[in-house]
Amino acid sequence: MLGDPTELALKILRDAAETKKQKSRYILRLMPIEVVTKANLKDIMYGAGKLFDRYFLKEPKTFAIIFNRRFNNGLDRESTINALAEMISAKNRGNKANLKHPELAVIVEVIKGLTLISVVPQFSELRKYNLMEICTRKDEDAKSQESIGAEKTEEQNGEESEEKVVAEEGEEKEAAKGEEGSQKEPEPAALAKDGQEPEDEAAPKEEEAKSEQ
Repeated sequence: MLGDPTELALKILRDAAETKKQKSRYILRLMPIEVVTKANLKDIMYGAGKLFDRYFLKEPKTFAIIFNRRFNNGLDRESTINALAEMISAKNRGNKANLKHPELAVIVEVIKGLTLISVVPQFSELRKYNLMEICTRKDEDAKSQESIGAEKTEEQNGEESEEKVVAEEGEEKEAAKGEEGSQKEPEPAALAKDGQEPEDEAAPKEEEAKSEQ
């Protein structure tokens, strides 16, 4: 008998995530099962209570409840999820629901008259424990990273071009100011000419004074 099916499943899934190699031919989703009960709310709560003590009692965790039902119409989805969520919150007040990126995912699989329950980590990161998706998402992830890098380089190039334009505009303004200053330089010469005119007029007066003497 296997002691911890979750540990074995995680080892296989992490290896697939690192190598991106499909080593199984017929397995699509590899989901470990820790508790099996009858498909009624009373038995589900009893089996889940002992299991939740291992995961939600000591430290606060974020969680999500994944409920799937096949060939069974007697078990209500909403009431089962709400009852399990209340039990998890009662184990530790710090436990909070997080549907997008939970630390632990509670898997509830109802198949006919049986319910299979497990608590698994890295449910979102490992593509919901789908081996096929883990191995085939390599190209898409690489393309998304390349597109993000391209967007960053475009933004950087845009900022650099804007800085160059600003610098060129500043140089043009300084050059224009220099030209205006060079056009205004002849003004002192005009003042000097104006100042020389009285000296020229004073010269004949001095000559007249000498002749009178």
